Amino acid sequence: MFRTPVTSFARTARRPPQIFKSKSVPGIKKPVDPRVTPEEAFRLADILHSILHNQGPLTVAGCWSHAQSQGFTSKGHMKVILRWMKERHRVKLLGHHKNRKETDEESMQYATLFYNEAAESYRSQDANESKHEGSLG
Repeated sequence: MFRTPVTSFARTARRPPQIFKSKSVPGIKKPVDPRVTPEEAFRLADILHSILHNQGPLTVAGCWSHAQSQGFTSKGHMKVILRWMKERHRVKLLGHHKNRKETDEESMQYATLFYNEAAESYRSQDANESKHEGSLG
């Protein structure tokens, strides 16, 4: 007649034990897969590295405009190769985060690893001075 807590518990459906999903370790990302053979990935990386070395720091859009003539067919694949190069420490990102961006010049730009902003500004000042001296003489 009267149910005791033990009998009411016995009549309820039993759930299987909860299985917890394994969580990935925070701070560790999966390595970037370049989606091509290693030889092709290194060839494409060399093309992008030469573009960045010759043209200076470029945004993704600027890099894409130069890479189209060098044989890249997909902007998305170029971005994957740039991320792969960044992971392998062949290029670095310069600039501010999107929320702190004030002008287009301060946006995120890719540059070769040994790019030096101070040396680049010194070179541009020398170029400007030589232009002015040439026009005066």
